[in-house]
Amino acid sequence: MATGNISSPGLGSNLDVTTLVNNLMAFEQRPLTLLNAKEATLQAQVSLLGGIKGALSGFQGANDALKSLVGRTNFKATASDGNVATATVSDTVGAGVYAVSVTNIAQAQRIGAAGQASQTAAIGLGGATTVSFTFGTISGGSLDAGGIYTGAAFTGSGATAVTVSIDQTNNTLEGIRDAINAANAGVTASIVYDGSATPYRLVVNATGTGAARSMKIEVSGDSAISDLLAYDPAGTQKLNQLQAAQDAVLTVDGIPITSAGNSVTGVVEGLTFSLKAPGNSTVTVARDYGPITAAVTSLVKTYNDASAAIATSTAKGAGLQGNAGVVGTLNRLRTEIGALRPGLGSFQSLSQLGIQFQRDGTLTLDTGKLTSALNADYTGVTAVLGRFTGSMSTLTRTMLGESGSLTAQTNGIGRSIDAIDGQRERLGRRLEAVQARYLAQFTALDAMIAGMKQTSTFLEQQLANIPVPGKDR
Repeated sequence: MATGNISSPGLGSNLDVTTLVNNLMAFEQRPLTLLNAKEATLQAQVSLLGGIKGALSGFQGANDALKSLVGRTNFKATASDGNVATATVSDTVGAGVYAVSVTNIAQAQRIGAAGQASQTAAIGLGGATTVSFTFGTISGGSLDAGGIYTGAAFTGSGATAVTVSIDQTNNTLEGIRDAINAANAGVTASIVYDGSATPYRLVVNATGTGAARSMKIEVSGDSAISDLLAYDPAGTQKLNQLQAAQDAVLTVDGIPITSAGNSVTGVVEGLTFSLKAPGNSTVTVARDYGPITAAVTSLVKTYNDASAAIATSTAKGAGLQGNAGVVGTLNRLRTEIGALRPGLGSFQSLSQLGIQFQRDGTLTLDTGKLTSALNADYTGVTAVLGRFTGSMSTLTRTMLGESGSLTAQTNGIGRSIDAIDGQRERLGRRLEAVQARYLAQFTALDAMIAGMKQTSTFLEQQLANIPVPGKDR
């Protein structure tokens, strides 16, 4: 599309073809300039609508976050000594205060093998060997300072033993460690360096806590591997116990409790105790208003952001000045926020909860009033908030959905922009033709004038050579 300046000087007539054509094309291009201006206006409107939709999406998210909270009990457990025990709650918990006294925390058994001079040297002859791990409970007998049981009994859990294969490809301390770790046998193995003449010790840890997770290791095959790993608390013990398997022992309000793990559930409905160390702690379960207050604060802020985006975009001189659809969106939000919701308890409106409109149309939150309302009638407050957030969720989904007014406007403007593209293309082709016609016409005129000038010069020369009667020769 030739819409720029051209360069085509006169052929000798001194006629400024370039300026003439460029000036005429500047006039012809005014519709194109108007189209570009119209497109810029429409693009600005799309941008403003996008900002409004973004702000409304933020408000929608805050509303949905509040909606998820008002359907919950919102209790919180606080421990007087978090180093001894803490607790978490579920929605079935109720308010209460619980005295927790921890005697023992649950722990996993850990046993260590005799030291080796090297962690990479072969152990035994490399014959096929099977190492089997079973779990159970050690009872009776005594345990000496070296970690060896005497006169104890081992009662297996009845679960199938997990086996690990050792042969000439992995009969080193490192190979045995890796084979145990790869077997998912309920234990982990590591190599500890103790600095002695035989410093490399294989240490085997049960992955589960509790007295019933004590280990028994049976070895079939190479005697050197058996001498390293065989462990029966009621018999031969080639490894030393470094830490005994142990249940957690505690009381809650004086009631004795034993647990295989340090996460204790079922003692109080909806409450899970997490044991940290022996000692005493008091766990208090009470309503936690913090999340609801924070969610309402976010709701108020995001509403004000959306309100400001709409007000700015529809103000006098703005790109969406007086846009009825956008202004109507704000009015619908305001109506929903100010609506009464009777029959839900002590409260019927958001204003009774401290959520109020100011003269400038913004919302404000009186957190003290909200807290007082929650203390007075928690169920009533959450009922009002629940009905409000449910209605607002439906409303915002409608506003922002594919059939919503904002989306419809955006799509309509998009179609107008597409139409402008088509008009611009057609206008461009017409301007190319007009420019070519002007150029051809003025070039022809220039040539004609140049020819006339040549004829005039010739005639002047001829006339000058005609003899004049009576004039001396």
